[in-house]
Amino acid sequence: MRKRLIFLVGALLLMASPIDSYAQDTCYSVIQGVVSDPSGAPLPDVAVEAIWGVRYDTTDSQGRYALDFAEESQYMLSFQKDGYAFYATGWITLSCDDTVEVNVTLWPSCDYVVGDINGNGHANGIDVTFAIYFFKGGNAPLVDCGSPVGPCLQASPFYAAGDVNGNCQFNGVDIAWFIYYISWRGPGLRHCPSCPPDNND
Repeated sequence: MRKRLIFLVGALLLMASPIDSYAQDTCYSVIQGVVSDPSGAPLPDVAVEAIWGVRYDTTDSQGRYALDFAEESQYMLSFQKDGYAFYATGWITLSCDDTVEVNVTLWPSCDYVVGDINGNGHANGIDVTFAIYFFKGGNAPLVDCGSPVGPCLQASPFYAAGDVNGNCQFNGVDIAWFIYYISWRGPGLRHCPSCPPDNND
């Protein structure tokens, strides 16, 4: 009888060990923060995702989000909202029982293709001709991204598709940049950082 009792006690201890070990090995860590627009106003309904971490959240009315994790690792977050440019963080190292604050600013986006000045969906030499014609008094580009007509901060008219050197202005310098680009010698076409295209993801 005594041997049986000792055996039962030993079995119970063995069964309890994995549970205690598991409880000690788990941790609870959080990445949280606020998503806002360029003016600092909180942005609600932003989809926040931990890439490869299978964690999702949506910002509340105060722009806040929180993602919880049960293990130490590195995570990358993505932020998406209609009318704003897609944004992804770099790698965030999360240790056990950490709380990491990651605040993000999303910039309004506009529906255009960089260099597509005539609005036909492609950026090529015809757009250079269209831009020269425009600066000589011809037809304006179709898409005005400037405020208050468009969503971007620049004053209207701001034809963002024509700003191919990324300095947030559309002028003769962009024509020279474009020509240099299509001659296969220049750098790539660059959008205005504060007025990104919708397709910039």
